[in-house]
Amino acid sequence: MHVPTISKGTACCTRLAPAAKVAVSTLKGKLDLELLWKDRAWVLLHIPKTGGTFITALMARSNASSQSMESQYLNEGLELVSRDWREPSPWHMPPDVYMHFYSTRGFYQNRTVFCVVREPSERYRSEAAFRSQERHRFPPRLFPQLTDKLGASSALQMLQYGRWIPPSESLTHLQPQSWYVWNEEGLPQCHCVLPIERLAALAGKSEGVFRNALRPLILKNLSLSHVSSYRDPVPPELLSRLYEVDTLLWAASLASTCLCFQPPVLPRSYISRIGRLSNTELAFVKAQLLDCAF
Repeated sequence: MHVPTISKGTACCTRLAPAAKVAVSTLKGKLDLELLWKDRAWVLLHIPKTGGTFITALMARSNASSQSMESQYLNEGLELVSRDWREPSPWHMPPDVYMHFYSTRGFYQNRTVFCVVREPSERYRSEAAFRSQERHRFPPRLFPQLTDKLGASSALQMLQYGRWIPPSESLTHLQPQSWYVWNEEGLPQCHCVLPIERLAALAGKSEGVFRNALRPLILKNLSLSHVSSYRDPVPPELLSRLYEVDTLLWAASLASTCLCFQPPVLPRSYISRIGRLSNTELAFVKAQLLDCAF
């Protein structure tokens, strides 16, 4: 299997607009999450089950709701999901998929995007707990119980269709985080990646909005132990394969010496075959990610 060579200089933060590069550089070595929304150039990319709803609430408290698609939709009174519960929330879509379905609403265009990632098994457990605890709030067709059978069948659909799978809210919550961070060309569409553990740490260190009553709430909501009372489901094998790059991405962002981890460009052929990459290809991805972490 041929493995391409991409140097660090061309891989990390390639093709960011000058304004985006400046915005990313302001976060170098700074432990202040509020910097992400003090500059109106930043917008949140909400990857399901990574604390996005809570960050949206914090942004609203900081008068930065224009930087959250969810708040924008709510403020404009737009319909959130279709009446037959098949369409996912637009803010839960990867940016390129969102642009495909909502091309007239260029929310991510010319903006600097930040997102949060999570260790895939923890994210899967959080999703299972969410569906168990919230089943009385949503129709069963929207969030069916996350059984091994459903996880495996969802993985098969995603492997068959890739990121262009016919969207649904249930499937969107299980999509690989890598589909959000990179577009189908292998270019980053999330310019600043933060591990969820860093958010929990920042909640205890930052000033401003975190000094109010939200601090204990964010610590509770971003804690990796809040689903421990639920059974400990693990992603089925097919889902685990889809999440292989997610694991590498999360580990690299956690190892990064900067608050803002800037993902590298990846080969297009790799992105299109997430879930089917060889060990050699995965080793290449790991090396590229770690190269950008330091």
